[in-house]
Amino acid sequence: MALLNKEAEVAAEVTIVTDEIVEHIDTTIPFEDHINRFKKQINSSRKRNIKILWEMGSFVKLLKDEKVYGEKTVETFVEEMGDAVVSKSEAYKWAQFAERYTADDVNRILNMNNMSWAVVSNLIRVKSQDIRLMLEESIDKGEIKPSQVQEVVSNIRKEEEADGEENKTPDLKKAVENTNVNNCRASFKKVNIYINKILTLKENCAKDINDLGAILDDEEKYEKAVDVMDEFRNGLLPQLKKVLEELEHALNQTI
Repeated sequence: MALLNKEAEVAAEVTIVTDEIVEHIDTTIPFEDHINRFKKQINSSRKRNIKILWEMGSFVKLLKDEKVYGEKTVETFVEEMGDAVVSKSEAYKWAQFAERYTADDVNRILNMNNMSWAVVSNLIRVKSQDIRLMLEESIDKGEIKPSQVQEVVSNIRKEEEADGEENKTPDLKKAVENTNVNNCRASFKKVNIYINKILTLKENCAKDINDLGAILDDEEKYEKAVDVMDEFRNGLLPQLKKVLEELEHALNQTI
């Protein structure tokens, strides 16, 4: 199967300016259309990145395992690539990607939702192909968020390495549950922090402001009251709302 035929189709649908930057945004285009265009461009960019890293990983794997270019080693590859390659360890990670995923596998994940190198670089840490397939499906469906993948994989790796049981099949459900429990704990801590901040704001405000008249007659107190309300309305409230949403999601996944 030719690699990334589907990606080529997706890329063809998205106009990406490469030669020059458009200075002025066309404001006659609806807001939602801009958002959809940006999402498509980012998604297309992520898919291209995965493709490139798999191809470079395949090349590094040849250098490492088969020495097809004689004295040219992975170290030589990293040196010649310059700033395009962060480190030798990163190159070996790409090679691991090529070891665990065939071209057909790459085509499959490129047609899934929520896939990026950040996600894939964690998936390749899982030894069991069956577990990787289940993880991919859960990520595609949104049952596991990209931000949760690293912790879920870490829990799976602990099971894979437990008691030296090489053939032990990790419990994916248990790994996800442990991740959700940890997320609940973290969210509860965040909620407590923001509640304490709100109480502190209230106390600081109450020290200098006894009534509406005092605020109106004192410019300094008035400005302080405005600043406090602005911090509460535009700072703490949105953050608290976001944390509560994260907590609700984690609780729903745990129950």
